[in-house]
Amino acid sequence: MPDTRLNVSLQNHERSEPQRAVPAHFNEYIVACEHLRGEGIFDEIEQQFRLDRSGYQFIDAVLAGLAFFSAQPTYSGLRGMLDEVNGRGWSQALAAAGGRDRLCSQASMSRVLGDIPEEMACRFKEQLLGAWTPAAPFSAYEAVLWRDCTGQSWHGFAIDGRVQPFRRRALCEGEEYPPARRRVDSLGAKPGYSGRKRADVQMETSILEHLGSGLYLAMNYAAGNGQLSDDFAQGLALIERWANARGLEPGRCFLAIDGHQGGFAQLRAALRSPVHFLTRLRYYEPLKDPAVRAQLAQQTWQKVDDSRSGPQRWATEMGDYWLGDARARLVVSCFEPTDGKKRGAGCFVDGLQYEVYACDLDPTAYPAAEVVTTYYARAGRQENGFARLDRHMDLEKMYSDCAPGQQVMMALGVWLHNFRAIRGAELFGELEPIDVEAAPRKLESADTLPLAPTGAPAPHAAPAAGRPEPASLAVGFEASHAWWQGVTRKVEQRIGGLDGFSYDAQTRQIGCAKGAYLGLSGMRQRGGRVIVRFRIGSPQACQGCPFRRECTSSTSPTYRKEIEIHMPPPATLGAHDEPAAIQGQDKAADAPTHGSDPADKASPSTALLGLRLSIPDDLPEPGDLHMRQPVLVASTFRNAFRKAARSLKVEVTKSPPDSSTRHVDYLAMTAARRQRRRKTWDERLQWNSLPQQANITIAIRAPLTAARLLPEANTPASDPPFQNKANR
Repeated sequence: MPDTRLNVSLQNHERSEPQRAVPAHFNEYIVACEHLRGEGIFDEIEQQFRLDRSGYQFIDAVLAGLAFFSAQPTYSGLRGMLDEVNGRGWSQALAAAGGRDRLCSQASMSRVLGDIPEEMACRFKEQLLGAWTPAAPFSAYEAVLWRDCTGQSWHGFAIDGRVQPFRRRALCEGEEYPPARRRVDSLGAKPGYSGRKRADVQMETSILEHLGSGLYLAMNYAAGNGQLSDDFAQGLALIERWANARGLEPGRCFLAIDGHQGGFAQLRAALRSPVHFLTRLRYYEPLKDPAVRAQLAQQTWQKVDDSRSGPQRWATEMGDYWLGDARARLVVSCFEPTDGKKRGAGCFVDGLQYEVYACDLDPTAYPAAEVVTTYYARAGRQENGFARLDRHMDLEKMYSDCAPGQQVMMALGVWLHNFRAIRGAELFGELEPIDVEAAPRKLESADTLPLAPTGAPAPHAAPAAGRPEPASLAVGFEASHAWWQGVTRKVEQRIGGLDGFSYDAQTRQIGCAKGAYLGLSGMRQRGGRVIVRFRIGSPQACQGCPFRRECTSSTSPTYRKEIEIHMPPPATLGAHDEPAAIQGQDKAADAPTHGSDPADKASPSTALLGLRLSIPDDLPEPGDLHMRQPVLVASTFRNAFRKAARSLKVEVTKSPPDSSTRHVDYLAMTAARRQRRRKTWDERLQWNSLPQQANITIAIRAPLTAARLLPEANTPASDPPFQNKANR
């Protein structure tokens, strides 16, 4: 990279505009480039991310993307920005800040993004949002922490997905037209659940966010319903590394996630991590059992604090869910819909709507009501964060027809969003300490009351005559280990002729050749035999599978691989037989035995589903404090950064000045040129690089309030540029 000098002068009053000044809406780009150049990140990008192509390189796409996002919302699209920059002669000045000759055109930018391989895009986003993100001065600030009911501090994280929908409208056909081509085909979009959005195919972006600071740590871009379960497991590992790098306990971090596809895959991943978790679980079968509802009706239900914009929820402990020797705590909430109809997720029974949440948080630190509050706080914070990203970065737009190129552009927008908050916080100097409540605030007596669901039978009441509950039919199937050992032998015989299939007896799932899993989805009795069914979790797993022809001849897009075996029913059900979970896509094995409480026998679905509902009479007493959520408003830092950056006066000059036309070499003076050898990596990079003898001068005139944005500017400590208005 050529020699670059940064000259900074501080002024109290604005002067006349420099003749070759960079437009003010690109000042954030100049500040970001100075940081990346000073940290040596531009050099790392040039060396680590090389494209096998002539012309513009990966670094050129990075500069164009940074320039576009820093100027938002000035331009309606990337093409409009590049056309104006090249048309008005700003291209060379902006590119020189990153050590390049000029910014690329829209056509060149499209080709560069289309040539980025997926592996390179994944490496780039991980480094950009990880090691290349500057340290936040507020990462350990009290305002970004959660405080549980015992006063202990926590770092909260959340991961959620957002859908990018596409419509596949009819295209003109006929001999007079060329073959039809859809842009989304090259993107790889697939069908999926689009929620309230209208879509034939879709892409999904999942983003891992630190809930207290609003900073984003990771992101992924995938087709269809995405890979949120895999992203959740990767997020747990990333949070553990994040905590260890800062000398924090991973056990003081929790990750909240929506109940994507039932929530059972998230449960499996979380129970193996030291990071705590919170999710909503599609686990409503026990709530359909009148005896279970009767038992829950005797609980003390806690009032859930809310924003008064929705229904008033009540919450209580539901029991334990066992997966091997790991335990997950279940919390149930309920509310009464005003119109008497089901709304949103949950189970509607007897005029009440129930929702189930799974976590491994201590009930003393996070009582049932606070678990529900934390879950919905995650939803509100992330939805607001997505809205800010769209408003300031236009991340919902398409910048490339290829998924890796689109992912690179989105990562640049997310990084700049983080950079604004971090550098904006530096404008405030040392952040003021905030008071932490020392006096306990105990729960008011009015915050708890017994809630008896309408029409619930009395505890331990005999079931009404008539058709038995479906779950009770299967109680006799859940016998001893001996019966399940017979199931294991039968499954192994069944899949013996299928290449790549295997069976895990502990988790009771069948692995297929693709690496997906067929979970234990149900059992039923027919003709004196027990039919045990294993089914893959989602149709997406079978779409595009290279082994599909070996499994089935079905062409249905909703096909899911199923395997059924037939077993004789067990003769008896032992008093201490262990239950197994059979729900949706998940299962639990080797759960602790039931006690002798008659409620256990009165809840047949409890035995079937692996839920231990023998809740102790004395629930754990919650801590003396109300849970406190983070109070930092990170958007204040971003707004301060943008305001300070717009106040700069930037002038970029090159010495010697470049010519308006490129030198055309019409002589083949080297053997490589005569033999038309392919160019080396350095030769490809030098095509748009500045000559080594070039000197770049970036002259910035900055008021005192913006001096902290610049690495070579010093502001007297006695004159802080910003003050907290609330504490003036």
